[in-house]
Amino acid sequence: FGFYLAYFSFSTASWPTTKAEIIESRVVQVPTKNGTNYKVQIKYRYNINGVEYTGDSVRFINYGYDDEQEAKQIADKFPVGSKVDLKFQGNNPKMTVLEPGLHVSAWLAASAGFALIVVAFILRFTRKKWLLQHSS
Repeated sequence: FGFYLAYFSFSTASWPTTKAEIIESRVVQVPTKNGTNYKVQIKYRYNINGVEYTGDSVRFINYGYDDEQEAKQIADKFPVGSKVDLKFQGNNPKMTVLEPGLHVSAWLAASAGFALIVVAFILRFTRKKWLLQHSS
C-alpha cells in the first residue's frame, strides 16, 4: 500500500496542468493524544473543459504538521485570491494537487509498508524454524 501511494505521488508530476484560484488558505489546530497537530486547509476552484470544480488537496498525501511554522509556510504559498498551477488526473479532473511529486510523506508511507513486509517475513521464518526445532 505504501509503495502504491509513493508511486501515485510520483505520477502526479506528469499530470496535465491548469490554473486554479485560491479561495481559502489557513492553518487549523488539531488536538491529538500526543499534543497538537497543524493541518493546512487550502481550497481552490478551477475549470476544466467548461466545468467548474473545487478542490482541497495540496499534495497527494496530506498529513498534518507537528510544527505550526512549517504548516504556515505551506499555507503562505497559497494566499487567497492568487492564481496557481494545479495538476489534475487527466481522466478524473476531481483528483488534483497543488504540489505534485514525491514528498517526504510518501517516502514515509512506502518505508512503513516495506518495514511491515520485512517484519512479517522474519516472523514467519523464525516461527517455522522454532516449530521444526521443538516438534518432537
